[in-house]
Order: sequence, then structure tokens, then C-alpha cells
Amino acid sequence: MIIPLLIDAYDDARKRFAKRGIRLDLQIPSEPGETTGVRLDASSGRGLAQLLLWDTGELDLTVGEASTGDILLDEHREVTSRLGISDALDTIEAYLADPPSR
Repeated sequence: MIIPLLIDAYDDARKRFAKRGIRLDLQIPSEPGETTGVRLDASSGRGLAQLLLWDTGELDLTVGEASTGDILLDEHREVTSRLGISDALDTIEAYLADPPSR
């Protein structure tokens, strides 16, 4: 199952993302019979991102710029491992993280 990999990665990434100015919110459906998937929302002063992961391993990742509303990234991926989840989270971090302080 791929969804538990995202849940574990979310737990691991929250503090790292917070240090970079990114807030994460993971939503897991609670109603039985709902399509099995999870949604991860990310936000920062630089933009917003949404990651949708289905139990089939399909992943949709959208990143937008906060100030203009422009869509910067809109991708569909097939994820089969922790590496695929990590890559999607790294992509979110690259787009939304505050620049390192000097």
C-alpha cells in the first residue's frame, strides 16, 4: 500500500518544512466507502501546493504562486515507493520554501 508511505513521510517532513516556512495539512477520508486517497495541502508565503495520492499509486501535484494565482506546476505521477513520495515532497519544498537566511 502506498498511502501509509505518504502518512509516514508527512510525519517525518512536518518539522523540516516548518523550519522552511511551509505549513502542511494532511487530510485522510474518514467515511467508509469513500475513494481511498489522501490529500496533502502545503502553504507558505511563496505559494500553495496540493498533492492528491490514490491507493492506485496515482499522484497529482499542483503548485501555485500566492501573489498572482498562477499555476507553476501541474503534474500527474505514478508512485510505487517511498522514493516517489520523497521526490514529490522535495518538489513542494523547492517551490514553497523560504530562501535560506544568511
